[in-house]
Amino acid sequence: MKSTISSTLIKGILFSCALFSSASVVAENYPTQPVRIIVPYSPGGGTDTLARLFAQKLGQQWNSPVIVENLPGANTNIGSTQAAQAAADGYTLLVGTPANVFNPALYKEMPYDFKSDFEAVALLGNVPNVLLIHPSVPANNLAEFVAYAKANPGKLNYASAGIGSPQHFSSELFKLAAGVDIVHVPYKGGGPATNDLIGGHVDMMISSAVLALPHVQGGKVRALAVASPTQLATAPDIPTAAQAGVEGFEASTWFGLMAPRGTSKEIIEKINTGVVSAMSDPEVNAKLDALGTEPNNMTPEQFQNFVDTEFTMWSRVVKEAGITAN
Repeated sequence: MKSTISSTLIKGILFSCALFSSASVVAENYPTQPVRIIVPYSPGGGTDTLARLFAQKLGQQWNSPVIVENLPGANTNIGSTQAAQAAADGYTLLVGTPANVFNPALYKEMPYDFKSDFEAVALLGNVPNVLLIHPSVPANNLAEFVAYAKANPGKLNYASAGIGSPQHFSSELFKLAAGVDIVHVPYKGGGPATNDLIGGHVDMMISSAVLALPHVQGGKVRALAVASPTQLATAPDIPTAAQAGVEGFEASTWFGLMAPRGTSKEIIEKINTGVVSAMSDPEVNAKLDALGTEPNNMTPEQFQNFVDTEFTMWSRVVKEAGITAN
């Protein structure tokens, strides 16, 4: 009896070792064919530019083509569904963004499940957001703005790039954190929203730092706080929301590589290592700075924890703020 048990145990151990060895060999040789990175947005935008930057560097490291494919539409659902349905072999990746976290909370039916269909690979970067107001609003800092909003519930408004956009969600998070009532005015894109803030047609907007700072420096809008845990190196005079008195208001636009669930950990680690290595390249850092993007050397496990935290936070915001897709 003991002999039979020992024999079975040994066979199991040998089988496990064989599987591990096979996976290691596959990862060592990866990639042996072109890798496709799906960008669920149109060409030319920030997500596309970032994807192409890292695709180029990974291709150079691996001496193998890394191709970017743009599949826009349905608030990222078209491209994300294609990636979710791809083989879990490391040859199809998705550039995930906050939209992938927002959508399940917004729509009753989804063509894929971001949490169960994907695994986190590498965070490409974060774009910090800044809370802006028009100079006509009688507030010189965040505390004064919150006090003014509380004294005038429902009389102030904020602009966003549309329902379900990062600006929309971030602004609703601010309202919950600060305990204020500010009316949402959705636009068809960030450009028109910014123009109306500058023109004084709306009172407040949350915008990426790279787009906001030129208008702040030109005196067209007033920056009250950064929605991140640390201040901006490029604008050290702008406090974080926590420093300015509003706890729990942290919201950035992030971009990260995701792989179909079931992709081997060895391949995920190899891709992550390639991304982290690319971040040490001066050319990459210069281009990230130009995009207003902060690099972040997260491990796959750290990035997965980050995504899980995003799901928890934004699901709460959608529920408490009563956000719907219509």
